[in-house]
Amino acid sequence: QLESVDNVCSLEQVTNAAVLHTVRTRFLKSPAVVYTRVARIMIAVNPFQNLPIYSASTMKRYLEAGDAMDLEPHIFAIGSDAIRGLRGEGRRNQAVLISGESGAGKTESTKLILSYVSAALVGSSGGIQDKIMQTNPILESFGNAMTVRNNNSSRFGKWLQIIVNSSCAIQGCSVTDYLLELTRVCKQGPKERGYHVFFQLLKAKDVLQDCVIREPQEYRYIKDSQYAAPSIDDRQCFEELTVAMNTLGFSEKTQRDISKLVLGILTLGNADFAQDGEGSRLIDDAPVSEASALFGIDMAPLKKCLTTKVIKVVGDMTETGRSAAQAEQARDGLARLLYGRLFKHLIQEINRVLSQGSQLSGQFFGVLDIAGFESFETNSLEQLFINLSNEHLQAHFNNHIFRMELDDYRAEGIDAATALTYQDNSDIIALLDSKASILAILDEEVNVPKPSDENFTAKVVRTFTPHQRFFSPKIAQGLKFGVRHFAGEVLYTAGGFVDKNVDRPPDEAASLFMASSNEVLRSIGSTIDAEVKEASAPGKRKVKTVSSGFRASLAALMSTLAQAEPNFVRCIKPNQEKVPGKFSAPMVFEQLTCAGVFEAVRIRQSGFASRVLFRDFVARFCPILPKAKSIELGKAMRDGRTSDKDCAKLFMSQVPDALAHLGGYNPSDVALGTTKVFARTTLMCLLDKAREIALTTHVIDIQRVYRGHRVRRSVKELRAIFGKVKAWHKANNFYVSPGPAHTAIHCLHTAEAIDARLAELEPVLEQAVKMQLVCLDMPAIQDIRRRMHNESEAVKGARMAGTSLEPMRIEKAILRCEDLDIEVPEVVALRARLEAIRVQIPIVKGAETAMEDSDEEAMADVLEAVKEAGLDQHPEKWLSELQAVELMRGLASQLAALRAERGEEEEEGGEAAEGEADDAG
Repeated sequence: QLESVDNVCSLEQVTNAAVLHTVRTRFLKSPAVVYTRVARIMIAVNPFQNLPIYSASTMKRYLEAGDAMDLEPHIFAIGSDAIRGLRGEGRRNQAVLISGESGAGKTESTKLILSYVSAALVGSSGGIQDKIMQTNPILESFGNAMTVRNNNSSRFGKWLQIIVNSSCAIQGCSVTDYLLELTRVCKQGPKERGYHVFFQLLKAKDVLQDCVIREPQEYRYIKDSQYAAPSIDDRQCFEELTVAMNTLGFSEKTQRDISKLVLGILTLGNADFAQDGEGSRLIDDAPVSEASALFGIDMAPLKKCLTTKVIKVVGDMTETGRSAAQAEQARDGLARLLYGRLFKHLIQEINRVLSQGSQLSGQFFGVLDIAGFESFETNSLEQLFINLSNEHLQAHFNNHIFRMELDDYRAEGIDAATALTYQDNSDIIALLDSKASILAILDEEVNVPKPSDENFTAKVVRTFTPHQRFFSPKIAQGLKFGVRHFAGEVLYTAGGFVDKNVDRPPDEAASLFMASSNEVLRSIGSTIDAEVKEASAPGKRKVKTVSSGFRASLAALMSTLAQAEPNFVRCIKPNQEKVPGKFSAPMVFEQLTCAGVFEAVRIRQSGFASRVLFRDFVARFCPILPKAKSIELGKAMRDGRTSDKDCAKLFMSQVPDALAHLGGYNPSDVALGTTKVFARTTLMCLLDKAREIALTTHVIDIQRVYRGHRVRRSVKELRAIFGKVKAWHKANNFYVSPGPAHTAIHCLHTAEAIDARLAELEPVLEQAVKMQLVCLDMPAIQDIRRRMHNESEAVKGARMAGTSLEPMRIEKAILRCEDLDIEVPEVVALRARLEAIRVQIPIVKGAETAMEDSDEEAMADVLEAVKEAGLDQHPEKWLSELQAVELMRGLASQLAALRAERGEEEEEGGEAAEGEADDAG
């Protein structure tokens, strides 16, 4: 059972070990089975290899399925559930929440879900499905990178929301991004690399020929990174990026501007600074000069921005030089700002295209792809934000799986609800995200005169030490504090929290960018300028923080998710080596625990897993009752005088007898609420089995009646065919006796008439074979058919031989007709022709030879032969094909000429002889 079960909730005894063993056994099959259900929650284990389970035919099965639960677990099943909810009764918004640690397969799962949705939903116009799919290459190029955990790790979270109209046609789409990892722009860990787009552009030298493109080791920001990511072809990815941008309407110029900005960021990183008094100077102007050309701005203001800072003191602006270290920080900060704003600009342009010019509101289908809980050796503000988002999502999961379980019990008045418990993480969320929380203190610290990480850490420790979810290191370790998350304890290093929380670009950034000839950078500058003006507007006292912006967007996301029916995909990474066929049980166990899967299984299985409305429950299982009781219950449900609950009670009173043949059931496996029947899995299995047995009886009756109908119809058809066969046999019963008078040609006279009779028989025989008709006359009919066919062919052959001059062919045709007792005019004519050929052809050949040799004697013999054959008196008897009449005339003329010539010669010879005699005398 453990090796084949699709849904772990169907296990009779569910333990953590049983769930883990089920997932492991399925994964280690060949080929790997990577999907397992927990009710309608999907566990997806990354196989780290391509599997043949995502074909168009596989997708079609789920597109056509009435309920995806009837098919094997698959990521397409989650899409099927969501689409059915989108179209079904109530037409609820749908959200697919995909979570898991880096390398668990979230990005691929998201793409598969989107491919399914694109196939399931039609677009209103403009190829919107293709445009939605083409967002992936862009977002992956600019937002994904290689990490030690994943070769194609998404370094940001995203919420993709598809708006549909009343016909479930796609109206538009929007993408919201969260927490792009900007530190990766300037620095990466060992065996990692920067964003894919850096390396894609370096492989496109032939496309960007007007730009100076160096090797990766010549750029400071990526020279220490891994240059190639396994299984990723950067050149091919660049071509896919180009296709995607073309599809989404990015002009060629815009694409070049974007490429130049990315190359400019890499080039800017090569700027080096030396201390110059209290300020600093560029060691070499070339990198800044090249970067400014790529940015489309003057070098001087860019250089000034890096080496000089502006200080505001009581409304006055004072410029002061930056030290070499500060200039390097300014360089990296500007690079991160540019990349982050470029990413936001791309999202904005994508949304502009996908909105199709309409307001995106109404029913929606959304997909959330965001990083799972993170806990590293050093955890900074980015990890705190990510873990906060996961706490909110875990609360959403709890609310859907756990709290809704309890609420459903309580609402129905089921006493069993008191036996259920659920892990509530609302206190963790309050610790991190409330008016009196860690992040609220961080926002306050940014707005004090002299903010520092030290003051922030001290306030946090002083305020939250009593909190059961907060802890401090037992041994003082500097700026550190810990949080006991739902997934486990995480120790955060607060160094840099304050600076990272300030969402304020350099004062000169807006004017610098707006002066660019690069349209993309100029647009980014305009956006920054508008934000700066809004922040400095009257009444704006507090500095805008990264924390407040992130928490606001997170609150908006959770508000949107609350309006949708959730569909959960828990992605699991089976091993750290990223190799197929290896399953690390401790690692997977930890991920299943963090994902709340074990708790979900325990709650569902320990309680009443099935909750069905009274009327639906009775209607489904009513067939298991005896016929009289079933009719009585059906009338009670239809007349409306008996309540649905009383009908359910009446049904349940009959269940013990109905299930007696299956061993009975435990009464504690069922409870009646106020509107629903609550049943455990064991009882539902018994009821389904009894229903299947009952329906099988009805099915057999239906099959019996239908099969009888089919047999009667077949017999009727067989009789009709049999009559046609007999009628044909009677009309064509030739060959009853030997001799020409009993042949088909004698009766029908022509080969065409024979063919017409055979043509009548062919469809009748086809029907007889199809219906498997057994007829005693069939051998005789087949023999008649064969002989008629032979006669037709023989007569046609005789006709064709009637123009031949080949005696053997004519003899063969005559013999075939004689074998078949065929006596027709064609055969008589053929015999006469054969005789004529035997006489005339030798005469013609002799004439031709004699004329060619001018043989007078041979010619005379030929003419004698003509006379003997009577052809001189009856020239019409000559075969026209031989053209003998003209030939004989020519021969006679030639013979006369020869004889005349010979007479003259003899006369001349006589005269000569007489002269010689006279001389002799």
